[in-house]
Amino acid sequence: MSPEMAGLVGVLVALCLIFLGTNVAAAMAVVGMAGVSLWVGTAVGFESLAPTIYAKIGQYDLAVLPLFILMGQLMFSGGGGERLYSAARAWLGHMPGGLAVATVAACAGFAAISGSAIATAATIGAFALPEMQRAKYPMGFAGATVAASGTLGILIPPSVTFIIYGILVNESIGRLFIAGIAPGIIMAMGFAVMVVLVERRRVLDTEFAPPASWSVRFRSLTGLIEPAVLLIVVIGGMFGGVFTPNEAGAVGATGAFLFGVARRSFTWESLSKVFTETVVTSAVVVFIIAGSAVLSTFLTVTRIPFTLAETVMSSDLPHVAVLMLISAGYLIAGMVMEILPVIIITVPIFAPIIVNMGYDLIWFGVLIVVLGQAGMITPPVGVNIFVVKRMLPFISLGELFKAAWLFVGVIVALIAVMIAWKDSVLFFVSWFE
Repeated sequence: MSPEMAGLVGVLVALCLIFLGTNVAAAMAVVGMAGVSLWVGTAVGFESLAPTIYAKIGQYDLAVLPLFILMGQLMFSGGGGERLYSAARAWLGHMPGGLAVATVAACAGFAAISGSAIATAATIGAFALPEMQRAKYPMGFAGATVAASGTLGILIPPSVTFIIYGILVNESIGRLFIAGIAPGIIMAMGFAVMVVLVERRRVLDTEFAPPASWSVRFRSLTGLIEPAVLLIVVIGGMFGGVFTPNEAGAVGATGAFLFGVARRSFTWESLSKVFTETVVTSAVVVFIIAGSAVLSTFLTVTRIPFTLAETVMSSDLPHVAVLMLISAGYLIAGMVMEILPVIIITVPIFAPIIVNMGYDLIWFGVLIVVLGQAGMITPPVGVNIFVVKRMLPFISLGELFKAAWLFVGVIVALIAVMIAWKDSVLFFVSWFE
């Protein structure tokens, strides 16, 4: 068996183990260690395990992860999601499809402080779904709106997925955050436009309620002050060179805590839950990164990344065709498993190809995150769909997935633009440089 074939078999085994429910970190670590041991030698495989893991999880940049997770948890516990939804409803609720548009806007706002798609869908859905049910929305469509809009949590900064990707490819986390802003806003607007077009076909007496008074609207804006301040200080300070990513995360977490204290939103019980969730989530991600380091060592030994890059560059395939194949692979993989382990396993393989074709790794990071969003609302896994399903037990998964395809269409349209215009993301990033 050739080295490349051995590496390919290892990747497929790891993906199958993960799909079958094996712990993600364990699957990657076991396959990586077994592969290195069988290909290079048992002594090398076992002796390299500890140094490889330590080198990966001992990186200073990784400390940014729990800080941003803590910031999101504190804002969630402090009632940030409820205030965002109230403000969005006051300003947008009177439009055709207004409650659904308000849901999209609230999800976009909460994404800017949570960094998690699941947390965004669960938080905003708790307030939005009962309101849309009272307004007699088709609940399959309402649930799909929450699930799809929740995926903005991994695109609009501060995104945990961008942090991990930046560590994997050694790219600036600050630039990745900035790169996610414009695509996130464009996608949120696309979702909102699509919702309005769909809802214009229905006429509901409850839908066309009179607009909220200006006093109510302006009072609701107080709910936007905290996330806006955090976003400007954290992202602006980081990209302006005032903070390092780690310092920005610390400032954001401190700010979220002080805002919660000022509002008297915390109890000892809620703070205990905040810190517990932060530690557990951070530990899970760190273990996944550790496992990926072992698997990456095996892939390097078998030269898969370099062989694939050489094969692509020597082929007659246009670069656009290669990108479409890679994108199709991510879309299919996202349909059957969570996107984070897919990114962690495949980025070391595809990154050299992307660089050799003349594309920027910041652009590629945004592209695969957008592809990951589609995977979160497509069958059979569709993580965000299952999150919403728990809140809507009377709606079938089939109804939710069927309604979600409208939002998948918006995501695919953005992917097509990004592939056709390879400087699209960098064009927006340049505005801040």
